Amino acid sequence: MLKPVQRVTTALRLARPSTGLEDFADLAAFVRVAQAQSFSRAARALDTTKATISKRLARLEARLNVQLLLRTTRHVELTEAGKSLLESATQILADVEAAESTVKSMAALPAGSLRVNTSNSFGSMHIAPITPEFLELYPRIELDLCFDDQFVDLVAGGWDVVVRVSRSSDVLASARRLARDRFVVVGSNAYFAKRGVPRTPTDLTEHVLLRYTSSPAMHRWRFDVGGKEVVLPTTPNFSSNNGGALVLAALAGVGLSRVPGFVVADHVRSGTLIEVLADFSRTEFTIDAIYPSGQRATAKVRAFIDFLAERIPPRLAMNDPRS
Repeated sequence: MLKPVQRVTTALRLARPSTGLEDFADLAAFVRVAQAQSFSRAARALDTTKATISKRLARLEARLNVQLLLRTTRHVELTEAGKSLLESATQILADVEAAESTVKSMAALPAGSLRVNTSNSFGSMHIAPITPEFLELYPRIELDLCFDDQFVDLVAGGWDVVVRVSRSSDVLASARRLARDRFVVVGSNAYFAKRGVPRTPTDLTEHVLLRYTSSPAMHRWRFDVGGKEVVLPTTPNFSSNNGGALVLAALAGVGLSRVPGFVVADHVRSGTLIEVLADFSRTEFTIDAIYPSGQRATAKVRAFIDFLAERIPPRLAMNDPRS
């Protein structure tokens, strides 16, 4: 049995070369008149005039060279030819509607190449583990997931989505907020045994600090002391553009690292790293899924961002101890 799209294609192929949208409109007018048994009711149903309906019916009869309707002052009756055409025309119009619905549904299904850029730490910890589930849900999407701690140009890089850590005060027009977290200062027991535990932010001037170089904002450590912001410049003996390398250095007792909470949450829970200055570390940030400004999200972009929003907890592991 032919599918609706195939039946419509076959009908168009067998039709005369002149068959076009007007011919379908004429058929629609004929079917509506036949069903309503009235030109006036058909005109109201199609939101047009009785004169237009009459014109369409006359054109259809002229093209087919046959009378389809018997008109009286009270009602409209179908001729034998009209009865025959009504059955076929009703099916053809139903097929056209079904074909349009099928194509619209196909256009709405998430499909095609999806290029996503995210940071190494967040991407490996929170996106990579759920990627197989996403691909199973949307098998027609071809996901290209790239990890990069450097700033990327969303448009110039051709990215569909960029998932990044942002300061909570940043407002991005085309973005979806996925989660919140805060920066934490951590060190190992071995380090604290050698250098002591800082009690206030100013104590850090006597400690070894590890610097994350990919973000200029991380070159200065910010704290809340008595409701006032205190900013400390860092003079590290070890710097890296990779958060994982800084965590390894902190675990080895090299120094103190200030990183996003989600990066070290497991280490803090296990006790291999100790958070310090928690009462002063109130610098929050958000994790945002960003897409090109002013661009309406496509089905594949919406599907990916909605998926992340459903799977990633709105509050990541390291919550504010005072909240």
